[in-house]
Amino acid sequence: MEKPFFVYGSLMQGFWNEEKYLKGKVIRREPGKTNGRLYHIENKGFPALIEGTESVYGEVIWVKNFQKIVCELDQMESFSESKKQKSQYIRVVKSILLENQEIEAYVYRYNSEAELNQDDQLHPIPNGAWREFMKK
Repeated sequence: MEKPFFVYGSLMQGFWNEEKYLKGKVIRREPGKTNGRLYHIENKGFPALIEGTESVYGEVIWVKNFQKIVCELDQMESFSESKKQKSQYIRVVKSILLENQEIEAYVYRYNSEAELNQDDQLHPIPNGAWREFMKK
């Protein structure tokens, strides 16, 4: 089922993966937030969202050619529906709060159980905003 994506890292506007994967493919973009806990992966240079109760800030994007984009993003996030235990991120559906409504969107949640993530150095981002963290 087609849903928007909630992005909170390098897929946000102005970052390298937005340029590489989403340029010219976004129909609409709105600021949003969800519940979780946000970390910066020091040894990889991008963020990790895990379950939690803090606010995590990002963007909700609606894309053209959904099937093609979801396949490309799954590949970028090292997500495989059939091999979730080996996936770097897991694509899940989460509630996202926009300015005046709550919606459901796909979110790539960090898979702390994956073998390829075992040596990651996670640095907490206390304000839940990776964009602000990267400005420092």
